[in-house]
Amino acid sequence: MGMVEGINAENYPAQGNLIGKLQAICYEYDTSKTFIALCVRDDKDSPYRTIFKVDNVAEGTRFVLSTECMYTTPREWHKYEND
Repeated sequence: MGMVEGINAENYPAQGNLIGKLQAICYEYDTSKTFIALCVRDDKDSPYRTIFKVDNVAEGTRFVLSTECMYTTPREWHKYEND
């Protein structure tokens, strides 16, 4: 990775509205195999990274960049957001 000015152990970029929300992700356009992922980083400022934590893979926990997958909030989940 490299160094980005302004990011260190105490300072991170402002976070967007995906942080802490579950998303459905898939790889290589294969929507028949989706995984549930938690958004753990959603930068609103440089370096504009979005990172998901996926727990239900055979290898254990994995962290995936948004550039490595496709992601969405499934429509049927919206009815549970206010519960």
